Amino acid sequence: MFRAVERTSPDYRRLMNTNTADTHTGGFPYLNSDRCIQSWTDIYREALATIEWIGDPRLREIYEMWNHTNERRDGEMMKNLTMYCARHDVARGVFLVGAAHRKAMIDRAFAGDGAGSTRIEWDLGGFLGEAS
Repeated sequence: MFRAVERTSPDYRRLMNTNTADTHTGGFPYLNSDRCIQSWTDIYREALATIEWIGDPRLREIYEMWNHTNERRDGEMMKNLTMYCARHDVARGVFLVGAAHRKAMIDRAFAGDGAGSTRIEWDLGGFLGEAS
């Protein structure tokens, strides 16, 4: 799917190249920034627009399955984190996720997504890009 998008869309290639260059030059401060979140938002938006432009129903189906898999995985990570905190006496912890998934996990943290009765108090200061 992404190969078809890459072959078809010069904007997608440009967005990916810019994100790669920004990652190399900016390192963790870039990966932990609002600019990186926006970069991945733009990349995913262009991928979907290209898939729709190509008009192949199979590519659209693959995109939907990919998106659904990511949502399920993110939900499971949040559920497992919440369950771990409920079972262990945890005062502080660190939850690491890939930059492409930051926005989804931040949204889930704010929504109180997860399972179990433990309420996690999120400190997303640096996570939200304030440290960059």
